[in-house]
Amino acid sequence: MKLTSAGGRRFTPVDIEESIKEGETIYDESRAYSMKFKDYFRLDLRVAYRIDKKRFSHEWAFDVQNITNHKNPLYMDYNTETGKTGFVNQLSIYPMMQYRIVF
Repeated sequence: MKLTSAGGRRFTPVDIEESIKEGETIYDESRAYSMKFKDYFRLDLRVAYRIDKKRFSHEWAFDVQNITNHKNPLYMDYNTETGKTGFVNQLSIYPMMQYRIVF
């Protein structure tokens, strides 16, 4: 189990007027890194089984990242359809299976 908790990353806000003119996301570089995302939180869970041999080892694992499905923002974006800004979040709950051989 792995728990990650950290203060929010700093980010540059979107310049809404310029974004409307250009029709795409334009950031306000005069206010670079002046804003801060909410605190980051993520809980990961991993279950693994390993067999060690003389010259190599096998490992099977099931890993679930962000098991609590916490919404951690990645960046701020301008939506041209709605004319509003919003946050784009990192991956939500992310399960994966793994098999590896280590020589």
